[in-house]
Amino acid sequence: MIFGKLKILLLGSAQCGKTSIVDVYNQKMTYESPTVGISVTSGSVLDNSGQRRKPTPVRFYDMGGARHWWCWIPEYIKDTDIVFLFYDITRPETLDEAEEILNILKPYQNSFQVIVVGNKTDLQDQRKVEIFDINKWIGRKRRDGWMLRHIECNRRNITSFKKILDRAINGLEMSLEELDFTKANPFFDKAKDKAGWMDYLMPF
Repeated sequence: MIFGKLKILLLGSAQCGKTSIVDVYNQKMTYESPTVGISVTSGSVLDNSGQRRKPTPVRFYDMGGARHWWCWIPEYIKDTDIVFLFYDITRPETLDEAEEILNILKPYQNSFQVIVVGNKTDLQDQRKVEIFDINKWIGRKRRDGWMLRHIECNRRNITSFKKILDRAINGLEMSLEELDFTKANPFFDKAKDKAGWMDYLMPF
């Protein structure tokens, strides 16, 4: 956290839709163009806990997805509270690149939370990364020491993205391990969740 602002870093392959999600959250017009370098925008998270608190200021650091920008990650990860690591559900190679980014983040992994974001769920007919695939992937990463959470969204429905930020204002000292995403997911089946990693939010 920097100067009382929640610091959010958005990472992932090029054309995963990171910028469009932030633009929708900030109620800005979104344009189809690649991010050059890093784009910094500010917003606020409203308190939905029932207590009257001031909105929490948040600053989004949206890094371009082209591989040559990844050398900046160690610099921008400093003081980060939450990393949203994006992949495109229609392009399996973007999940491979997300794994490469996790390897870059590994030396710093205990200082922030990581949310893996499957984007473009409005393109279900083109889907190539299935829920089963991402659950296996997250399971492997957890065995490597990563405490990951997974959500899915698209620019027409960012409900799950908002839920994460809503909870962040209740205190970053509360681990994301305490968040029970299964209550928001009517498709969750604990009987099938033998490995304990099926904690995604289905698109609404």
